Amino acid sequence: MVFDSLENLVEHSRGKMIYAIRNYGMTSEEAIQASQELDELLIKIQCAASLPINPGQEKMV
Repeated sequence: MVFDSLENLVEHSRGKMIYAIRNYGMTSEEAIQASQELDELLIKIQCAASLPINPGQEKMV
């Protein structure tokens, strides 16, 4: 499966989580796993966004 943007990847992951919650319940193993996968993806995106583009370049705020 190819995603044309990070936004689409996040939306797909979020959709998997919502599906699991609706079909198996909020505390089900499927829902918890989907939630953790979404969390990991968002953390990776957030960490990547905080890295400088070029070595030695300061992060712009």
